Amino acid sequence: MSKKTKTTTTPTNPEWVTSGIQGLMGQISDLGKRDPYSFVAGTNPLLEQARTNLLGTGVPGQMTDYEQARKYINEGAGGGGSVQSASLLDNLDNYMSPYTKSVVDAALADFDYGAGKTRAQQDLDIANAGAFGGSGSALTRSMTEDSLARSRASTSANLHDQAFNVGAGLSGQDADRRQAASIANAQLAEQAASRRLQAGSALANISNANIGQLASVGDYYRQMEQQRLQAPISLLGTQAGLVGGLPLQLFQGNVSTSKTSDPIGQFAALAGGLGALGLAPFTGGASAAVLGTGASTLKTALGAVPLNFQNPGFGSRY
Repeated sequence: MSKKTKTTTTPTNPEWVTSGIQGLMGQISDLGKRDPYSFVAGTNPLLEQARTNLLGTGVPGQMTDYEQARKYINEGAGGGGSVQSASLLDNLDNYMSPYTKSVVDAALADFDYGAGKTRAQQDLDIANAGAFGGSGSALTRSMTEDSLARSRASTSANLHDQAFNVGAGLSGQDADRRQAASIANAQLAEQAASRRLQAGSALANISNANIGQLASVGDYYRQMEQQRLQAPISLLGTQAGLVGGLPLQLFQGNVSTSKTSDPIGQFAALAGGLGALGLAPFTGGASAAVLGTGASTLKTALGAVPLNFQNPGFGSRY
């Protein structure tokens, strides 16, 4: 009943388990020190080109296909030119003959020459009739002058009317040509606007398809880059999952350490040793072995039993 035993059990893991988990935890710790934004994929040249094609370069005079398409569509949507009316009265004087006055003056001068001959012949006729001073001659002369005046006026009017009609005809023909040209120009402008509208729509479709393809391919490469950046996290997650799925408890062992103490037995050995030492002067050489045994026992006993050397039973010299 004097012996006491204390057993301590310590669990142990294999080295590959301990070092493996420690290494994995170190990698997770190092990953946590990195900038989280470094794991987010950014843009790429394809996405930047798609953005530029859609929003423009911002440089004056430098347009993308999409901007050019919008320009064509805006211009085409405005329609063609308008028709300008033309009148024969526009710049009519420019179509009148510059020789009208000369022609009229010459015609009237010729008329006046003929009128003078008519008067002279009439005077001759009156003189031959002997009625030169009578009322009959006066009436005849009056009727002749009236006829001559009216004929002269009619000749002048006819000449001016002919000049106007010719000028108006020329002006009317030119006005018709101008108006026909205006109509043709408006039609051509309308056709050009329609073609620009169609070209703008076609270019917009091509540009939209190009932008969509650039964005799609750019997003594909961005996803690849995102997967590459996430690879360390995915790898650690996979490793942690694999380690967590291992039956580590099956590889766990333990080490037991027992310690026994016997204070009474050690005290008896100590006493025996001391007794042998006391008999040594009386036993001669036989006391040497006893001395060695007693010294060893004493050392063990002193290391295990706390002795009170002030106990009167052992003498005050100890």
